[in-house]
Amino acid sequence: MNSKWQKVQFKDLLAENTRNGLTKPKKIRGQGVNMISMKEIFANNRINDIDMEKVPVTNEEMRKFDIRKNDLLFARQSLVLEGAGKCCIINEITEPTVFESHLIRVRIDIQKANPHFIYYYFNSKIGKLHMQSIVEQVAAAGIRASDLINLYVPYPNVEIQNKISYILKSIDDKIELNNQINKNLEQQAQAIFKNITDSNIAEEPLYKFIKIKHGYAFKGNFIQTIDNGVVLVTPGNFKLGGGFQENKCKFFNGEYPNDYILNSGDLIVTMTDLSKDGDTLGYGALIPYDSQRIYLHNQRIGLVKIYDNRLSKDYIYWYLRSYDYHNKIVGSASGTTVKHTSPTRILEQNIPIPNKNCEYKIKSLSNIDFMISRNDVENIYLKQIRDLLIPKLMSGEIDVYNFT
Repeated sequence: MNSKWQKVQFKDLLAENTRNGLTKPKKIRGQGVNMISMKEIFANNRINDIDMEKVPVTNEEMRKFDIRKNDLLFARQSLVLEGAGKCCIINEITEPTVFESHLIRVRIDIQKANPHFIYYYFNSKIGKLHMQSIVEQVAAAGIRASDLINLYVPYPNVEIQNKISYILKSIDDKIELNNQINKNLEQQAQAIFKNITDSNIAEEPLYKFIKIKHGYAFKGNFIQTIDNGVVLVTPGNFKLGGGFQENKCKFFNGEYPNDYILNSGDLIVTMTDLSKDGDTLGYGALIPYDSQRIYLHNQRIGLVKIYDNRLSKDYIYWYLRSYDYHNKIVGSASGTTVKHTSPTRILEQNIPIPNKNCEYKIKSLSNIDFMISRNDVENIYLKQIRDLLIPKLMSGEIDVYNFT
């Protein structure tokens, strides 16, 4: 990306000196004010009012380590090269909040630069490459604030920065709105499912209704680009509590057996959880409807095949996201560092059989699933548009001077 803008050192745009965060031992956490940690940084690019740990702080600590809207936070360390220096922006925050020691806070002088413009630059391909130039790799990858502020950043006038930020922020706002709508829809679906199962009078084992087909052990040929649209679905594509997420896709570039292609709306289940707690183990997800991508599933993912139509796919899907089912799967899981389950353990679980008068409620689950998927697919394309625009806007290739 050859920018037509002049460049300045990052330190010339700061309202105050950078600061590393607080160290608070685990044993004293639980009460006090919110504290942004590495967990929040790697789970979010734009941080709003979200759940996070609370820690006790003194008035002096609050003064030094407070977090405000438009602050930038950079990850000082990461186990992988790409994670070191990850940049997030505080989009909205309403409660007193501090940040932990593995993070660097940068506060921009808004008379000199738009914080969102800087945020989008460091999340662009060229910005990430520049960040990697200051990463030191020892036991873990890391950056120092003194190196960070000496990096050069593109510097169009603030009016141009504001226009670029407005375009990109509008896309991210729509993505965030879709996510919030989906969160509300999921809560409605969970309430409907509970209402259905509260009135059930019988249970039968899942093996009477479904079979589970293992995926394929794909080797290598993983790429960063999305041009070919071939996604390898892994346990990383499952959200906490179930459901599909696109933001952790692995893209595959190689030969693959057609037997492991997933179709639009297919129901899948994860048999491995990458955490120690089984947070996503055994949960179900639906492949997005109407997506133009090709989805493959690896050996840690099972494709659910329904052969008894007494239970609909959508009803089984919400059962595979239910609290009681998940607790049983985690309770029977094997492994210590990584939790595993198997098709046999899943199939032996008893599923409540709904009454016939619940058909309209089950139909409403199907409608909700379609609406959620529609928003997810829209977000896929919005992210593609945003990621295509960022380098063109950052370089000045797209003229936004007369943008309204």
